Amino acid sequence: MLVGLQLLMLFVGCDSLSPSERLLVGKWYVQREDTVEGTEVMQELNEVFKDDKTCEAKAISRYKMKDEELDFYTVVTLEYSLKGNWEIKDKLFTEKFNHVEVSVRDVDFEGADVTSNLAQLKEAKESTKKTAYYEMAVPLKKALLGDVGAVKIKKLNEEQFVVVNNENSVVEYKRVAD
Repeated sequence: MLVGLQLLMLFVGCDSLSPSERLLVGKWYVQREDTVEGTEVMQELNEVFKDDKTCEAKAISRYKMKDEELDFYTVVTLEYSLKGNWEIKDKLFTEKFNHVEVSVRDVDFEGADVTSNLAQLKEAKESTKKTAYYEMAVPLKKALLGDVGAVKIKKLNEEQFVVVNNENSVVEYKRVAD
């Protein structure tokens, strides 16, 4: 009996996660839509928080920008993957990413003035893809590497994880079944 109690204490003592941290462990999904400086932004994120306080995420962001002069939209889709560590301390959630990959997945055009000349359209897509890489993907990678800042935990339970950043922007994660 004493040996059984010692083994139980050993296993319980080894769990370094707080109850809040234990609740966070698992798979989560986020879908957000917003308009930032006239650009429509849609994001989808799948993230896994592991019990060793590491995390992995895969995300897609779609940016729809209107060209007022030419009356069409440029749509850029970025795809990225992240690996790092997470922490909950004093009702604040922090992630630090040490591996970030960002790529331009697709460029498309929508609207009345989109050319029907396939060669011209292909050239425009390639040019826009290069521009998007340097003006969108590279800055995003730089912004995500390292400590991305602490956010306040508004709600954390079995089904939802809701955080609020310094600009009062709310992000709601929903748990994904294993």
